[in-house]
Amino acid sequence: MAVLVSLQRFRLSDQIVDLLAGEIISGRLQADESLPSEPQLVERFRASKVVIRESIQKLAGLGLIRVSWGKRTVVLDEREWNILAAPVQRAYVEAGRAVELLTHLYEARLIVEPAAAEHAAARATADERDDLLTIVKEMRAISTGSHDTQRFLKVDRDFHDAVARMGRNAALRAVLRDLHATMSQRWLNSKITPAELEVLVGQHQKVAEAIRLGDRNGARAAMAEHIAWAADLETSRAAREASHDPLS
Repeated sequence: MAVLVSLQRFRLSDQIVDLLAGEIISGRLQADESLPSEPQLVERFRASKVVIRESIQKLAGLGLIRVSWGKRTVVLDEREWNILAAPVQRAYVEAGRAVELLTHLYEARLIVEPAAAEHAAARATADERDDLLTIVKEMRAISTGSHDTQRFLKVDRDFHDAVARMGRNAALRAVLRDLHATMSQRWLNSKITPAELEVLVGQHQKVAEAIRLGDRNGARAAMAEHIAWAADLETSRAAREASHDPLS
């Protein structure tokens, strides 16, 4: 019973976090504005003080608010927000800021992933280079066969994870892991066409071939081309969705 009560409490806490994060990221609560007091939040959400305090701690951990005990709790400027955290990203989308979110994420990928591919070209073992080509073959088999988008995107994630590992840089790999984790659900929900799958296979083939040859500049350029193409595809799609375009 104690475990059940704890789970229920945390679920309610997460719901409160989502609601308040939405109010902050939509601009209904502005930077430097005070968050409602604990008694006000208890009354509004019909929750215990424990749940409200847990919610406040989570919001602070997301960089959305600053808690100073004995002083007012204030909303932080968006430069402090943890854009890689799922509640923050959900709030961006709900607030109609999906294009802005994707632009930030893809700009980060354009900085980091070409460097990871360059390191992979320089540091991968022969077996790792062969394994990367095997992953591309699996992607091609899916694109020409079942067109199973979810399976394809899982293999795509394997490809990018492999490139990050091959670079032998733990910090770079950790950054990429967080970026990929935050974007994977968006891709899973995407309406990727067979033609787009074919383009993706070709792009990954170019990256894998450059890494196999140890071509650092080629690997960097091929990865940059791939990320830029994906960024254009996803931000355009998000813009259509935001405008309720029937073609989206």
